[in-house]
Amino acid sequence: MARTKKAAEGQVEARALVDLPDLDVKCGEAFAAEAAVIEGLVQAGAADSHPDAVAYAKEQTAETD
Repeated sequence: MARTKKAAEGQVEARALVDLPDLDVKCGEAFAAEAAVIEGLVQAGAADSHPDAVAYAKEQTAETD
């Protein structure tokens, strides 16, 4: 089931570009994590933190719920 994890204070939102089992996130889902974690995932090509990418992931999640 698709879900969106809300960003807590000090966290950043991103869209997963691959499955991230350590974070319990599937490819295409929006998720939130500490800024350093997101930065590492973005640099590795595993996530996209651009606001448009996050909005798209949230939009897709809303359509499947």
